[in-house]
Amino acid sequence: MPRQTTPESQVTVLHGWKEVAHYLRMGIRTVQRYERTLDLPVRRADGKARASVTATKADLDAWVNAAPYRRSPQLSRPQPASPAHSLEILRTNLARGTHLRKEMARLGNELRFAVERLRTSFRYLETDVRVQRARRATDKAEYDRVNSA
Repeated sequence: MPRQTTPESQVTVLHGWKEVAHYLRMGIRTVQRYERTLDLPVRRADGKARASVTATKADLDAWVNAAPYRRSPQLSRPQPASPAHSLEILRTNLARGTHLRKEMARLGNELRFAVERLRTSFRYLETDVRVQRARRATDKAEYDRVNSA
């Protein structure tokens, strides 16, 4: 959809995404996407990435007129794989799944063992703390008995 450039469009400045989108007869998100993917000619204040945008009608007209020359994205269709290749991929993925399942079982066992060792250590520490407290209480009682006499 080529646009005719007029002397008026060469000096007119559009401010903001809304004006740019309205001028191009597109949605705001569409022109924002075109800025990212197709180099829509907009400028930002101070070169900041999130600043408000401005564009001249002349730049936009030139961009629209150059549309056939821009490289449009080409979608490629994946080539169907041969049955033998598909079978090989399936076998590989099944073997990998089996390996991962065994690895997960091994790691689960390791984790259970580590948790049990941790529980045992906590029980030992808890017993040790009780013994230490009992000793301190006995020592304090004996100290008080000796010093009070």
